[in-house]
Amino acid sequence: MFLDARHSEALSLFHLDHTVITAILKSCSALLAPKLGRVVHSYVVKQGHTFFQVTNKGLLNMYAKCSMLDDCLKLFAQLTHRDSVTWNIVLSGFSGSKKCDPDVMRIFKMMHTSGEAMPNSISVVTVIPVFTRLGYLNAGLCVHTYVIKSGFEQDTLVGNALVSMYAKCGLVSREAYAVFDDIVHKDVVSWNAMIAGLAENGLVEDAFLLFSSMLKGPMQPNYATIANILPVCASFDKSVAYHCGRQIHSYVQQWSELSADISVCNALISFYLKIGLMREAKALFWTMDSRDLVTWNTLVAGYTSNGEWLKALHLFGNLLSLETLLPDPVTMVSILPVCAQLKNMQVGKQIHAYIFRCPFLFYVLLLEML
Repeated sequence: MFLDARHSEALSLFHLDHTVITAILKSCSALLAPKLGRVVHSYVVKQGHTFFQVTNKGLLNMYAKCSMLDDCLKLFAQLTHRDSVTWNIVLSGFSGSKKCDPDVMRIFKMMHTSGEAMPNSISVVTVIPVFTRLGYLNAGLCVHTYVIKSGFEQDTLVGNALVSMYAKCGLVSREAYAVFDDIVHKDVVSWNAMIAGLAENGLVEDAFLLFSSMLKGPMQPNYATIANILPVCASFDKSVAYHCGRQIHSYVQQWSELSADISVCNALISFYLKIGLMREAKALFWTMDSRDLVTWNTLVAGYTSNGEWLKALHLFGNLLSLETLLPDPVTMVSILPVCAQLKNMQVGKQIHAYIFRCPFLFYVLLLEML
């Protein structure tokens, strides 16, 4: 009896306040641990912590981040007080799943008409990519009108989302550029969105001019800027392309964070291969401190497209000797034609056997051939 009383006393001391619960829920969200989150939710209900808004928001966020959207909506419907943060949590959760795009539109409309909390800049930034993905330009135009009425047009995040929307809808020269000009504090994402939009719409000279303008200002290009502009350079005549590409390569070498970035180096290798400069591509490949599978695949494909079959096969052998990387379907699609060109049945059979030992790889390759 004495021991039972002590155990009961120990259990009675176990009590979590709402700040600790919120921290636990945040960890559940980060770790994608919905089972533990459900246990915490049960504890919250039993202890009456549902009176705390911060706890409810933590639960909503946990369900949204863990893609438990039915539970998220169920809890949302039970709340008596729903501010803009609460609505945005639900919007963000549904916007993360393409199959839920219509739900995003419905929830955004409910938010706008409910009178509980008007959409803010975060709401707008959340829904615009969904409208863009669906190709609902009219809905995007309505949101833009709301942005202007609400005074969000100079907001950097909102401006970036609108630039991207107009560019992806083919309205880059006038609409996207007008939004870009209105952004008071342009960040690197603003520049990247505009440069990529011009390039995607075939306005490669305008894209390069804008990139040149960026270099003259205080904003430093990042890895995405370089990855966007190098294909633009490759589309020019070879002499112009080489000149522009070399200038960008020289610029990259001035910044350690860019020159050490694998994606930047991959973009440079791909650029040199596109304009037929194998020597420069090989030199950059072998000077890289670290390489990912994209790096290896890019150079293997480069050797193949330039008819250097033996070098492609040798590089593929080097890749197989690594313990940290494994070939993927892209690698196989590049190397199998090499075996055919060299009439090397032995290596071809070895690759065939390797593919059969990796069922997923075999499945993806089948899809590639259909």
